[in-house]
Amino acid sequence: MVKRVLDAREKRLFEEYLIGPDPKQAAINAGYSASTAASKAYQWLSISKIKPHVFDAVKAAQAERSVRCP
Repeated sequence: MVKRVLDAREKRLFEEYLIGPDPKQAAINAGYSASTAASKAYQWLSISKIKPHVFDAVKAAQAERSVRCP
């Protein structure tokens, strides 16, 4: 299975979510519309089957953060 890389907007969504873990606001800050952010952002960031590459990036960053800041 080929691992998908985050595109520019997904990368921004990921970065915004790590700054403040509000999925809707992170999506809006990343350039998604408010309606899309409200209906999809939580799923993208918390359900591994919808956007697995985004989910994996978030989980890896959270794990790294928990090692640095126990």
